[in-house]
Amino acid sequence: MSELKVYEVEINGNVTTVQLTAADAALRGLTDADTVEHRATAKRAAEQVSVKVVDAEAVKQRAAANKARAAANKGA
Repeated sequence: MSELKVYEVEINGNVTTVQLTAADAALRGLTDADTVEHRATAKRAAEQVSVKVVDAEAVKQRAAANKARAAANKGA
C-alpha cells in the first residue's frame, strides 16, 4: 500500500486538508508543492527573509541618527 501524504486544497471555496496517495494526488493535479509540510517550510523561509529585511532596515535607521553632527563641528 502506498504512503499517504497530507495535501492542502481548496474545495468549493474552502481550504481543507486531505490525505491522498501519490497516484490519487496526480489524478487531481496536485504536486509535492501542495503538501502541508512543503507549504509550512516555505512559510518559515519567507518569515525568516522578512525578519532579516526588518532587521536590516532597523540597523540602517539606527546608523543614520544624528548623522550631520560630526566631531569637527561639535564645539564652538
